[in-house]
Amino acid sequence: MDTVKRVLIADASEEFRRLLCDAVSAEPDLELVGETGDGNEALRLIREELPDLVVMDLILSGMDGLEVLRALHGLEFRPQVLVLSSFVRSSVADLAGKTIYSTGKGTTPEYVLNYILTENGIDPAKDVTIEYKSEATEVLSTLQSAGEGAVAVLPQPYVTAAQAQVEGLNVALDLTEEWNKIDPDSQLITGVLAVRSDYAEQHPEELEVFLADYRSSIEWVTANTADAAQLVAEYGIVAKAPLAEKALPACNITYMDGADMKQALSGYLDVLYQQDAASVGGALPGDDFYYGVE
Repeated sequence: MDTVKRVLIADASEEFRRLLCDAVSAEPDLELVGETGDGNEALRLIREELPDLVVMDLILSGMDGLEVLRALHGLEFRPQVLVLSSFVRSSVADLAGKTIYSTGKGTTPEYVLNYILTENGIDPAKDVTIEYKSEATEVLSTLQSAGEGAVAVLPQPYVTAAQAQVEGLNVALDLTEEWNKIDPDSQLITGVLAVRSDYAEQHPEELEVFLADYRSSIEWVTANTADAAQLVAEYGIVAKAPLAEKALPACNITYMDGADMKQALSGYLDVLYQQDAASVGGALPGDDFYYGVE
């Protein structure tokens, strides 16, 4: 008797997914072990169900198919994958002539977007139309009404929320990845820890204990996203734990200190300075701005 093949289906289209499920279920030598339209859920099912074959579209909510494929390289168990898709990930150059919806006029989101566009040969003032909204929820509302082909710049967790509300919405570009292509020595930084100099000088031991706990908390969150998501919802950071759990892996929560932190942050601040000197107080900070750097 031939061995029955275990099959997992991952496709964002509910109708097409149902057709695939019916086709697999009709074959006596195939067993359907799961189906989903979400990339994070697909990765979880692969780990738990250990399918022989994954039939997957590249357009998935939460985590797209390309990201799932990359994640599979880190698994001890790797199934065969059949990709069914005509989707090709966009490049920044593809944004030419588009209308882009974003937040943050006159602040860091505008400067970052302008930098990435300019470094890819696109003039933000001439080659694209950028419509700035007051907040991410307004961008999402505009995206829903704009129809197919609309482009928006959204932070997490709004990206994950948008994918739950807008069918077929996918992440075409990751601004962190695009930044790293331009300048791998710096990083797109969206959060820092600041401390008063006099406190750091007067309480060095307490600060080091805090930093160690801070680092441990970040490591715990990235390793325990389900438990962390419950706390995120409990403290009102994100309304629902399932949404937080899907968003956390894409939030790039990272701990850096010392020379690595200085290199990453100084390059980022230099970009902001070039865009608008007032955004960093009119001048770039000196070495004493960076804690723990000799």
